[in-house]
Amino acid sequence: MSNLMQTREIVLSVCEPKEYVGKEAHSLLNLISGKLNQAIANNCGNYEKTKLVQVFYALFDESIYRSLAGEHFRTHDLSIVRKLEKAPTVFGYLLEVTIQCSETQPIRDLTEEDLSSLVFSSGVFLEACSYSNYLYRNDFNGGFTVSKDGGISFRVNDQVQKSEESFIEKIGLLSEKIVSGTEKLEFVNNPKRASLREDALCYDSVFRKTYGLDLSSVVVTAESIVFDICNKAYGVVSISQNALLKKIMRKTSYDKGTVKKAIQYLQIGKDMLSENWQYYKFRDVPVSVSRRPIVRLFSGVGEKGDTVYFGPNALFRAIILLLSDIDRGIIQLGNVAERWAAEKGHEFEENVRLILSQHGFKVIRVTDPPPEVGEIDAVAFCEMKKILLVAEAKAPKIDLSMDKAKWHFERSREWCQTHDRKVKWARENAQTLVKRLGLSATSIEEIIGVIVTRVPWYVESNLPCMILSVEEFERFLNRI
Repeated sequence: MSNLMQTREIVLSVCEPKEYVGKEAHSLLNLISGKLNQAIANNCGNYEKTKLVQVFYALFDESIYRSLAGEHFRTHDLSIVRKLEKAPTVFGYLLEVTIQCSETQPIRDLTEEDLSSLVFSSGVFLEACSYSNYLYRNDFNGGFTVSKDGGISFRVNDQVQKSEESFIEKIGLLSEKIVSGTEKLEFVNNPKRASLREDALCYDSVFRKTYGLDLSSVVVTAESIVFDICNKAYGVVSISQNALLKKIMRKTSYDKGTVKKAIQYLQIGKDMLSENWQYYKFRDVPVSVSRRPIVRLFSGVGEKGDTVYFGPNALFRAIILLLSDIDRGIIQLGNVAERWAAEKGHEFEENVRLILSQHGFKVIRVTDPPPEVGEIDAVAFCEMKKILLVAEAKAPKIDLSMDKAKWHFERSREWCQTHDRKVKWARENAQTLVKRLGLSATSIEEIIGVIVTRVPWYVESNLPCMILSVEEFERFLNRI
């Protein structure tokens, strides 16, 4: 794959230049993806593995750094957001392919043209896999067009396109409110900032039963590498396995067995990765450099001689993903994840009521409507504005990728059907609810139903009630 044309030639070897839709499009994309994956792997085998790992890891860590900074979301430009958000996946994929591939002779030097070609091909490959998965999850509603020169353009329906644009707006609001990247990067670069160890301690006992070590020891080990061993804002660090072990033991005071287990939990090697390209259809959460960011290359002369590679941002993000995976139940720890999910749901309800109070609303939680209506998380009235709000708090914990759009739409419609009954009941009992808020009977100029989500959510434009992220909700309250 010495130039961009080979990727296009692979596409043309599978498809004639025309439009493809439905199940045929899905099947052809799988064929294209398989051939591209093999071509990329073969090409990576032409270079010295250790050098290629360092190149791709440096780009992988820098792309995570840029993504965490969040500046691209503030542009509200969909093309820029897509490019920056896709970069860690592209370089992570290239890093994993390099780990898996076998070196061939003769070994070539990697040129800028070669690097650009690999990045381009990987981008096409991952986009083909992602769109194939999108078709699968959305009843094969869509397709793609192949041009005469082998280029591919994917078709997304208008509803999904509008929802994606709205989703980017939601993320933009989130980044502006909590300065997500700035706070995270401050954590990476400032060792005095509070450790994530406290977040892990509550899981230690159940994590130990399953994996044989405390979750907090995994977190502290990763933080020690970030703070004590990495001396750069982003990039790749290489060190022998034995030297890494000794440095962490010295900084953490953990014994050798604990540190070794923690490193192994964060480490990835060739034998852990799937060789099946369909691994990249993202249906599950498989082993990857995103979640195991310490790359170990075996030297063949024993563990002490093995070299490991890592980056500060990749390690930091891996710990965030680990805690998130536990929180969402992806990493099974008995019923602890379900219990914590329920507790966090109640916390979010309280937060929604607090936000309403801070914006001048009297608020109550209504627990005694008829069974067919169900409890209402927040009924709020503002005397000055004469507005009665009926609010429901939703705290889903899922990955928000485009292939979830259909599922989001279905959930949204279910939420609105349930909430519509609550709003109608509140309208019929409005004066009673106002009195329960401790206020005398008064005129109500408007009754509004709203569903508030803890995370950004894909929604359709024709729903009977508003579905707003918590950041949008606060902006809405400031505007009314």
